[in-house]
Amino acid sequence: MGLPNFIIIGPGKTATTWLLRCLRKHPQIYMYPKEIRYFSFHYDKGEQWYRNHFPSQSNFIAIGEKSPSYFSLAPPERIYSLIPDAKLITILRNPVERAYSHYCMHLKTQKVSEEIDREIVPGTRYVDEGYYFNYLQNYLKYFERDGMKIMLFEDLARDPEEFLLEIYHFLDVEPSFKPVMADRKYHYRGSRPKHQNLYDIITKAIGWISQSGVGHELIEYLQTTRVRGFLWSLVKSDDGFPEMSPEKQDQLKTLYKYDVMNLSSLLDRDLNHWIS
Repeated sequence: MGLPNFIIIGPGKTATTWLLRCLRKHPQIYMYPKEIRYFSFHYDKGEQWYRNHFPSQSNFIAIGEKSPSYFSLAPPERIYSLIPDAKLITILRNPVERAYSHYCMHLKTQKVSEEIDREIVPGTRYVDEGYYFNYLQNYLKYFERDGMKIMLFEDLARDPEEFLLEIYHFLDVEPSFKPVMADRKYHYRGSRPKHQNLYDIITKAIGWISQSGVGHELIEYLQTTRVRGFLWSLVKSDDGFPEMSPEKQDQLKTLYKYDVMNLSSLLDRDLNHWIS
């Protein structure tokens, strides 16, 4: 079987799922619909297991996958040893905002407590995954800088079409194509579930359906139409998410200060507003 020629490496909570859905609609791109996580969690399954996820022969110009765990949990040398010419895409978001979004996702499934300041601490992925420059340096030991497309979440928020256009040029595919998803919300935090058991059942059902042959298309349809909003209205609560204290936000900004400064130099872009 074949191999991808590009990988979206993450990190999580930066609209990588939105990007996956957009790229899947492009006629010149084959995008595996789910996270494979081979280089981070399933490396022991072997190369052939990984290859089986991709077409052996195709007319696609770009073949890719998205696994956000690769950013911080996959040794870059694993990817390089198998696909040394792979193009890598990453989307970076204000690390304090990303940590908060990651926490909210886990709170919805009751994986964490409501003591937010005690949950978002160094040593957890909420915090540690925000040291972007640190992880990018590891990748740059193996991959050339011009083979990595490093995008910013705030640019997506400002102009989704221009954001996609840059990705298309990077992948050498037809730039004029515009997927319907380009106009959809690229990041959805939503509300906390009112009926946790029902929410868990729906979440598990979605995961099970997505494993089937047409399941992913069905889930994608539900998520990009009003059906999704209707289903969520049955279980959502009016309760909001707890907010980080100003002290916790200041602590995180201090932790990220030097990493953000180095990242600014790497990207030749002022990111001081992330830590000010």
